[in-house]
Amino acid sequence: DMESFKIDLTQTTVSGLSAGAFMAVQIHVAHSASIAGSAIFAGGPYLCAAGTVQAATTACMSSPEVIIDSVLESATDTLASDGYIDSLSNMSGSKAYFYSGQSDTVVFTGVVAKAASMFEHYGVDVKTEFGIDSEHCFPTVDFGNGCTHLGSPFINQCNYDGALAAFTHLYGDLNSAGTYKESNLHSFTQSDFSNIKGDISMGETGYYYVPTSCKNGTACTLHIALHGCSQTIDDIGLDYVTKLGINEIAETNNIVVLYPQAKASILDPINPYGCFDWWGYNSELFPYGPGGASYASKKGIQLEMIWNMAQQLSGVAWAKDDGDE
Repeated sequence: DMESFKIDLTQTTVSGLSAGAFMAVQIHVAHSASIAGSAIFAGGPYLCAAGTVQAATTACMSSPEVIIDSVLESATDTLASDGYIDSLSNMSGSKAYFYSGQSDTVVFTGVVAKAASMFEHYGVDVKTEFGIDSEHCFPTVDFGNGCTHLGSPFINQCNYDGALAAFTHLYGDLNSAGTYKESNLHSFTQSDFSNIKGDISMGETGYYYVPTSCKNGTACTLHIALHGCSQTIDDIGLDYVTKLGINEIAETNNIVVLYPQAKASILDPINPYGCFDWWGYNSELFPYGPGGASYASKKGIQLEMIWNMAQQLSGVAWAKDDGDE
């Protein structure tokens, strides 16, 4: 129940907030041959968690002084040389926008800065915005809580258009934002894109937004937008899908937007807040790939599932297997 459109997969961009931002970093690095840029709102460096929830909830959120970029870069280089991620030479010349609120008490600005410096190491064109006094949130002009409030839906009105700032860095000059059209938002069954039979903490339903121009055959690009923990459909409804300002930009700039959806899982896997997997919570259930870093590679089961969705939207054939991995 997912259509295909005239999309150049090699010009794909990706964004996310918090856990979604960590996943966006993983997609940018793992699929660098296809990713033109990323927008990282309160996310940290690739492989930061090193496969443990302990690191994820300490160093990668509030202890940036213990994150050593050179160690992460060495591990990343090894994954590339072993073929688990695209050649890192593809990173050079791609773009990345990093946002951290001055009052973020969840993911400290120093963690986001480490991610930015790691991307600069690989030649990425980096822009940072660390000057807005916001809490842990996706910043908008006029939707959500007060800018320094911490709480659901973790979208705050900061008189700052985070989507526009990010997309301007990623795409250059943009047409003025258009009007969101509800009829252009579509749902689909996410399990169609998984090669794993079992619970991997992905929701049943995902969403994608198709501008009218793209429906009518115009050549378009793809953007993948990834929500944070406690931002699932069960938590905040469609707020992350419809209230960020992304669809309005997409409508007038020939950008199809994919909104994959994680879900909460109490046991097997342990993911009670519905985060995307950036520390390996699926790895013990489905051992595959290069040790503890498999979740962050092209063979990571959530990452592979999301990429299958991207390929389907772009009309690119992808491999459906029987879940033997």
